[in-house]
Amino acid sequence: SSDVCSSDLLRKGAITDFDTTQRMIRLILQQVGVGRFGKTRVVVCVPSVITPVERRAVTDAARRAGASDVRLIDQPMAAAIGSGLPIHEPIGNMVIACRQP
Repeated sequence: SSDVCSSDLLRKGAITDFDTTQRMIRLILQQVGVGRFGKTRVVVCVPSVITPVERRAVTDAARRAGASDVRLIDQPMAAAIGSGLPIHEPIGNMVIACRQP
């Protein structure tokens, strides 16, 4: 089956099930047509509080799933870019993440 449930794959930014996380990333890459392109470059958004070991685990999972180049970006930076904030200008901005229970 190609179904992967994302619950409990990450806990506080850490991968809790490496194999299932790798399968999930592989499925996402397949859905966007990775096999049709040469070099697959992937940007993965991660919590800014994870450790270097956890960052390495995310990178390894993406590489084993088929990505040739993996870059990690912290969630606040991804939110700023996604919101269209001018991240290269010397001005201050605040990104607030609100979670619903």
